[in-house]
Amino acid sequence: MTATIILGIGLEYIDTVFQTIQNSSFSQYTIAGMKTLAVLFFLVNILKKYNEGIADKDGYSWGLSPGELAKNFAVVLLVIFSTQVLGFFDGILVAIEGQYRGTAPALLPLQLQDLPLEEEVGLLDAASMAMTLLYEALVTPLYGFKILAFMLSTILWILDLFIYLYF
Repeated sequence: MTATIILGIGLEYIDTVFQTIQNSSFSQYTIAGMKTLAVLFFLVNILKKYNEGIADKDGYSWGLSPGELAKNFAVVLLVIFSTQVLGFFDGILVAIEGQYRGTAPALLPLQLQDLPLEEEVGLLDAASMAMTLLYEALVTPLYGFKILAFMLSTILWILDLFIYLYF
């Protein structure tokens, strides 16, 4: 019962936690400090590049190319509007999860859904399944890639379970 409740946590719960943290006063001060620090680093970088340009051996230059200036300015804009960007993507993901919550498959990877996990398998059934897998391995030229994809999907499935379990 507890596992069902824990695994039932979705993006709506995570969104509520995110909104609570974002609306706290400590978070507001931290975010404002981060944005101020980003602008300060941007201005220090401009001054540093300007001083490097003055000391250039080829003569006087600005020291900061327009591409570097645009890149630094884009990073500052991204930091300044980070809360709005995160809120935008959070709203999209919560809406998508709310719309498709009923169509989500079971929590097992597709390859594991074919195997009977809870029923008792006799010796003859296990041997026939093993021979089927052996035949498939010998006949299929890309069987190694299929096994690799299965292992990768299992690892990603476990990672997904931990993300929903702890976050």
